[in-house]
Amino acid sequence: YRNPSVYGDVHFRIWNTNAEKPVPNVKVTVDGQEATSDANGAVRLTIPLERQKQKYHVVVIPTQKSDTIWPPCSEDEIVSYQ
Repeated sequence: YRNPSVYGDVHFRIWNTNAEKPVPNVKVTVDGQEATSDANGAVRLTIPLERQKQKYHVVVIPTQKSDTIWPPCSEDEIVSYQ
């Protein structure tokens, strides 16, 4: 049994490590699904049940920088952006 709220609800924040602040309006892909960070750098999306995994590959579109997140995750999870 897999809890969809743990593996399906993906939340994290895009963070500029040099400026030490969130990055708004940045496009990302999470396991092939596109999303855009909000004014506070937060990204929220739901992964369909058939595509849910134990970890997700995240690519920040403008820089092509990639990272990995592991559910359960919240807006306290950081994907760095430079």
